[in-house]
Amino acid sequence: MKKTAIAILIAVLVVAIGGGLCFAGLSTVNFKFDKLDRTEYTKSTYELSEPFREMDIRGYTADVDIVAGEGDTREVTVFESDREKYTVQVQDGRLIIRPVEEGKSRWFLFGFRFKGPRITLTLPKTEYASLQVELNTGDLSVRDLDIETVLVNLNTGRAEISNLKLKSIVAHSDTGRLLLSDLSPVTAELSVNTGDLVLKNVICSGELRCESTTGDIRLTDVDALSLYLEATTGNITGTIRTPKAFSASASTGKVSVPAGTVSEPNGAFGGPCEAETSTGDIRLSLSGK
Repeated sequence: MKKTAIAILIAVLVVAIGGGLCFAGLSTVNFKFDKLDRTEYTKSTYELSEPFREMDIRGYTADVDIVAGEGDTREVTVFESDREKYTVQVQDGRLIIRPVEEGKSRWFLFGFRFKGPRITLTLPKTEYASLQVELNTGDLSVRDLDIETVLVNLNTGRAEISNLKLKSIVAHSDTGRLLLSDLSPVTAELSVNTGDLVLKNVICSGELRCESTTGDIRLTDVDALSLYLEATTGNITGTIRTPKAFSASASTGKVSVPAGTVSEPNGAFGGPCEAETSTGDIRLSLSGK
């Protein structure tokens, strides 16, 4: 018992000393955590003179921001460090942004980092054929552009996609959140593992598929010719713009959806809206009701 008590006392003293040293260190920077990040960043700007209609972007910890600019400006601005640099080039009508030495182990990127590299792509308001983005821990923001096809694959980052004119979008995030708003694609296929899937004013003229493992699916004024919503432990909630042939099931959760039937041909009810979850709840209603 004495040995156990001594061991516990030593452990408490070690924690207390460590906490005191941490407090002292933070006090020297006035508790501004970002000052613990000693990484130095440089700004590189690339004026893109060659035309392109396709974009292919990959990143490690960099956040990516893609926006519409004024006039015919095509520009990439990269805030990068010695530990994570990027190349920017146009080849055969495709803009390619890649980390230098892609594929190498990135263990050295970890540490006290309260800010990180950022890639800002400013484009004219013209039509683009495709956008493909693959990020590890970085976030993605895309808005106010005309892109026919969008393909997004994130690891721990989050994506905000809004006000795009597009035909199809496929987006996936492992642990991050997907937020989509003001979109009118033909088809959309969206999936998350532990993050939430949030849609606002997304209207598909074709099929909309949403899938989540432990995150929630939240819809606001969403519509499609056919909707398929599936969650495992998350909730499925929100509002649908027009009547549908609702079909919902939950293993242990509660279900509340508008009444609907597929037996009325050319009647008031639109295409199918199928919702399924295991332990979560399903609460869907029509917009404005």
